[in-house]
Amino acid sequence: MWAGRNCGDPQWTGARFSDWVNSAYREQYNYYIRYHPNAGKKLLDEMGIVDRDEDGYRDLPSGRPLYLSLITPKGWSDFNSTGEVIAEMAKVVGIKVVHSSLNFGLYETLLNESGYTLTLTNYPRGSSPIYYFDAAFNSAYHDEQSGRYAKHYFIEPDIDALLKKYKLSQSQDEHKAIVNELESRLVKVQVTIPLYYKVETVEYNTKRFDGWWEAAENQSKVPPIWANSPMRLLQVLTLKPKETQEDISDVGQAG
Repeated sequence: MWAGRNCGDPQWTGARFSDWVNSAYREQYNYYIRYHPNAGKKLLDEMGIVDRDEDGYRDLPSGRPLYLSLITPKGWSDFNSTGEVIAEMAKVVGIKVVHSSLNFGLYETLLNESGYTLTLTNYPRGSSPIYYFDAAFNSAYHDEQSGRYAKHYFIEPDIDALLKKYKLSQSQDEHKAIVNELESRLVKVQVTIPLYYKVETVEYNTKRFDGWWEAAENQSKVPPIWANSPMRLLQVLTLKPKETQEDISDVGQAG
């Protein structure tokens, strides 16, 4: 089962926190996180980035081939599949994207060394959008010991100051004002491009139990894989054992 939908905000805030940010940001900048192949082709043509050797891919004005590398961790099927989709979408406009699924150790090394052009990651969500902004844009997380979230190495002292100010404040109104300011600054540079949110996958077997939450009926209820999630317990409580042929045979023998 799975649950997920396309992201409709240039900085991930989403409908849940729509009153935290000025809606004008969404109206003005959502265009830039959408797929517009015809507009993209026109812009590339105007920049002189055209297919000079007729191999199906565009070349730089200097004549050198244009290609982008995209890395994802091997075995992360959602990341790997998304990487392939991105490569196919880029091909439509004539851009060559070379997607590589790497062992996590090598993937992590390339992140730490800035040895890549594009990558995919996910970001934490919680009771405030600050979880995303802090994980993604706090320059304190550029060191090797930190996770993959901020390995784009974007640094903006004003952003760091706003993140610190948020943590020191206890005012909900000030929190919202800070998040709005973070949004207003980051949509203009678009360091990260949100693709989708709340994508979760769970494997299950219907041989012995009924009552599994199916994506078509309970998209908001797919239990995560984490062992300490209350949603996993709620899912188990809805299960009902199936009556198997062995059960029927046992009843007949007992009678």
